[in-house]
Amino acid sequence: MSAFERIRKHARETGDPPHVLVQVLAEMLDTKLDGGLLVGVFGRAFPGIPLEVALEALVWHRLAPDGNGMSDAEFDALLGKWIADDLANEE
Repeated sequence: MSAFERIRKHARETGDPPHVLVQVLAEMLDTKLDGGLLVGVFGRAFPGIPLEVALEALVWHRLAPDGNGMSDAEFDALLGKWIADDLANEE
């Protein structure tokens, strides 16, 4: 099972919010949490997320060098609907 399939399975089974899912994905891939992971890899795992939305999420405080930016709650609000819709469409 690919990391993309594993994170989708994890999302379905746990209902974890997006900020947790992207961290779990980074751990699965044994890689650093960064913009490339968010836009490229997380976007591939959840292809229903529009590129514009993924790019907007790059201002998340966990990706910002100074730690300032979008809060976890704002990040979850931005991506949560898209992830839920993406998962619902596979059923």
